[in-house]
Amino acid sequence: MASIATRHIFLAVVLPARTGEASLPVLLSVECGRPLEEGVSMLALQRVLDLACVAFFLVAGVLLAGAGADATAILPRAAAVLALLVTGVLLLRPVCTWLAGLSASTRRPLAFLGRAARHVAALGWRQLLLATATSLATWLCTYAACWLLLLSLATPDALGDAVRVSFPVSLIGTTGLHLSAVLPVSPLAGVGTWEMGWVAGYRLAGLTEDAALASAIVSHALILGFIVLLGGVAW
Repeated sequence: MASIATRHIFLAVVLPARTGEASLPVLLSVECGRPLEEGVSMLALQRVLDLACVAFFLVAGVLLAGAGADATAILPRAAAVLALLVTGVLLLRPVCTWLAGLSASTRRPLAFLGRAARHVAALGWRQLLLATATSLATWLCTYAACWLLLLSLATPDALGDAVRVSFPVSLIGTTGLHLSAVLPVSPLAGVGTWEMGWVAGYRLAGLTEDAALASAIVSHALILGFIVLLGGVAW
């Protein structure tokens, strides 16, 4: 499972337009014998929880950082997104229970959707809460890693002003990167969209344009190298 998850992340990051996301259900089917619709349902659930967690940490960053007017202005929208996604998680089971009826359809796409929905509907509330807690813990580690990477660049001869970025402020800055990662038009290895999201987020967090761009390039190179290394080991 660790190998499949690592290869999935590798392909999702490296391949353009997020086409690598399809590797998770395929690998689960080929290597573990799991139904394709089960892998699709789990991937969809992961992404819903991902968006909810990113919205949660953005709201937490704005509330804890005492950010400037620009950041505060987006708080109502971020809170609305978070509320919408939390509502979506709560509605997952009843909606998927209703969609599961499509599994008897004579149309293959609808029948596939119904079978995928049935897998989510079969999850208990305890499982959904555990999955949500696991996702929050994972994203906390991801945000912390990006912040520590930024601080490591804060030397007198380099990005000295990066030392001013506290962890709550970094929650705002790094969210720009995570939101850019979901763009379906991302190029090979996310070159360009990664930098665009990081710069937008950390400019909002208070870094100068030069510091934001430099840290974006370095963070992209290091994190991509780490993902490629782990992906190669997993393959």
